[in-house]
Amino acid sequence: PGRCRSGLGRARAKLRPQDLAALRGVTVPTCEAGPGAGECTVRFEHLRWKTAPARPGGLLAASFVLRGRGSRWLVAG
Repeated sequence: PGRCRSGLGRARAKLRPQDLAALRGVTVPTCEAGPGAGECTVRFEHLRWKTAPARPGGLLAASFVLRGRGSRWLVAG
């Protein structure tokens, strides 16, 4: 709470509480290199969940791109 950029806060409000809880414990065990340098494409079905998975669709795309930033990976916007 309070750490999301303005657009992310509105997007977060569209997710079900169960999806938010699931996203807090998700890990990305594998990805495909690209499309850009230092980026990886992740497919929703490859995500590993600590709890019941989030519901795909809407904000939770079939695939998305992560970009390395320091020791963290962030969704490329």
